[in-house]
Amino acid sequence: MRDTAGGRRQRSDQVARIGLEHVLLFYDYLDLGDLDSCMSLLDTGASFHLPLGRTARGKAESGALARTHLSGRGMHRIRRRRTDGETVVVEGDFTDLGTLTTVGFTDLFGFSEHALISSWHRVHDSSRTPRA
Repeated sequence: MRDTAGGRRQRSDQVARIGLEHVLLFYDYLDLGDLDSCMSLLDTGASFHLPLGRTARGKAESGALARTHLSGRGMHRIRRRRTDGETVVVEGDFTDLGTLTTVGFTDLFGFSEHALISSWHRVHDSSRTPRA
């Protein structure tokens, strides 16, 4: 008899591990303004939810949202990251290079079965005062 729970857990761990690598690349590509490389990491049904009600569904719309609001505008500094099942949680700081304002964030990423980014939900850390 096959251990399906163990097999699912192993797949889940593998998706999260590869997904984390994709997330780290995603931040690097965003910071460099390399949207084509960002897009290569997205699932076709990607769904992005950024602060201030900015939401996108589908790969093209999600890529456009990332380009409009973050791509090449600043630098991400990761303070903490963890995987939980097939999700990755990242805490860090984003510094807007235009205003030199830094704000804390918590990002939650979900993944397709192929470890492509299927969802990104960002929350700004209101407990920390933005720095200028």
